[in-house]
Amino acid sequence: MCPLPMEMTAAGDQQAAAFLKGLELYAKGQIDQAATQLNIAAGPRREFYPAAFLLGACFAAGGKDRDAAGIWQMALGTETRAPIAYTLLADARMRSGQPDAVVSVLKPAYAQRPADDELGKRLALAYMLTASYGEALPILDSFLTRHPNDPDVLFAAVLSQYQVALNTGAELSTADRAKLVKYGRAYKGPQQPLLAKYLSSLGVNR
Repeated sequence: MCPLPMEMTAAGDQQAAAFLKGLELYAKGQIDQAATQLNIAAGPRREFYPAAFLLGACFAAGGKDRDAAGIWQMALGTETRAPIAYTLLADARMRSGQPDAVVSVLKPAYAQRPADDELGKRLALAYMLTASYGEALPILDSFLTRHPNDPDVLFAAVLSQYQVALNTGAELSTADRAKLVKYGRAYKGPQQPLLAKYLSSLGVNR
């Protein structure tokens, strides 16, 4: 056993001691025991973020995604955190079937980091799952300027453009038609027939 936590407890720093003990237990894979220590270290309002982050990881490891997301969301506070803080929270919310909550978490984070593709893909998916295709489309288009051959995003972009056109009844612009031709030609995934049907419905020929 590492003697440092006991020494720090003797010095009166129980929060730091609990965090270090929890970290030690987490590293050993003793998740339940680690969660007990990290819960103490995180504080009642999850104000000590490193401990709260690991506490959420303990719950996520046990399949308790809603509990993990609740801890991570409280711990975020108003400070800007590392991107992984938002992606883990978004993934936990998504696994819990809460795409609206994913949008709430990722929209401000993505606004600060519009070139972060991990944030962007998750936010676009959440928009699509909430039928907000018009919000998803510019994110997907931006992603494809950097990764023009990603099959999943190419398909999502065509689908989103189709849904926007279907919902608004608006004619495609010349730029949108050219974009869709490029997406259709670049797509090499397994949904070729369905993608071709969307493009045909939009009056776009590859």
